[in-house]
Amino acid sequence: MSIAIEAVWEGGVLKPKTRLDLPEKTNVRVIVEESSSTNLKGWAAIDRLIGLANDTGAPLKDVSQNHDEYLYGDHRS
Repeated sequence: MSIAIEAVWEGGVLKPKTRLDLPEKTNVRVIVEESSSTNLKGWAAIDRLIGLANDTGAPLKDVSQNHDEYLYGDHRS
């Protein structure tokens, strides 16, 4: 079974916002993703993207001219 829930980090403990229907001492896997970072809008979203376009280490002009090679590994015409 897999479900996604919202939780709050408080006092060193993750507290689910909804009741989990699980037996006591059930082992679960928790993946933590800060929800505020996925809901960025406007300039906050743009600020988060600054610098990501050049993660290849190549000059930006090269990336724009050779984007197919970076995406697919070859030049597509």
